[in-house]
Amino acid sequence: MKSAVCAALFGLCVSLSGCSLFRRGPPVVPHPHYQLGQGYQAGGIWYYPAESYNAVQTGLAAIDPRRPRGLTADGEAYDPKALAAAHQTLQLPAIARLTDLRNGRQIVLRVNDRGPASPARLVSVTPFVARLLDLAPADPVRLEVLPEPSHEAVEAIGGGPRLAIETAPREAILTETLPPPGVTDVRPRPSAAAPSAARPAAPTAPALLPRLAATVMQGPVEPVTLMLHLGDFSNARPAAMQAAQVPGAFVTPTRTGRSVSYQVDAGPYRDAAEAETALDLALRAGVTDARIVAR
Repeated sequence: MKSAVCAALFGLCVSLSGCSLFRRGPPVVPHPHYQLGQGYQAGGIWYYPAESYNAVQTGLAAIDPRRPRGLTADGEAYDPKALAAAHQTLQLPAIARLTDLRNGRQIVLRVNDRGPASPARLVSVTPFVARLLDLAPADPVRLEVLPEPSHEAVEAIGGGPRLAIETAPREAILTETLPPPGVTDVRPRPSAAAPSAARPAAPTAPALLPRLAATVMQGPVEPVTLMLHLGDFSNARPAAMQAAQVPGAFVTPTRTGRSVSYQVDAGPYRDAAEAETALDLALRAGVTDARIVAR
């Protein structure tokens, strides 16, 4: 009797394994490619991707949530153990140095995905990067795009179409090498793209993005103040109108030669939670360019 039941259960398992509920879809094949893209909306905020090979930005970091393995926005295989990050507007891929301003630890990684979803976050990093930097959610960070490695990464995959969008202006660390964990970034090995009428045939050898070493550097730890940056203007009147929409906002004029620019900020804030509340109020007031910065 027992053997008959076992046989029946085995037969049921075999039949179920052949049904659609247990079938796996076709494998996702990596195909790294240059990605910029049109403006897009996420969480009610519009983002306009633009090339910037020398961008230096500050803000708060997020850590990637658990997600199924798939492709990043530039066609790489997503790997939670990769030296990688997501950014809302940079060209992809981009090579950048990320510094956790709370503890001074920094690492070079590849920006290869779109995100994070929250406008209160500058970047979202893989769990591996967070572990290497001892980074906690909402830590203040600095992101510095490295021009030469970024150009090399784009050239390694053949470049791609670029939009005629003007790059928006964005705003010497002593370092000491720490013992590396002995792990390097995983290089996806993509298949060549199929030829089309609009594009020349892809090379037979798959493009390989530069390998990144998981080397953590230790820089100095400096005091950080969280602020809201609300915009930059060439005229005092619109700057004052922008400042009037956000409680505690102020205008800072800066003279360069004969010209004067006007920077609108609000703050400072005691912690990330207070800065996020202020950002939400600014966005609700219609200041859609508002972002959290660390100074």
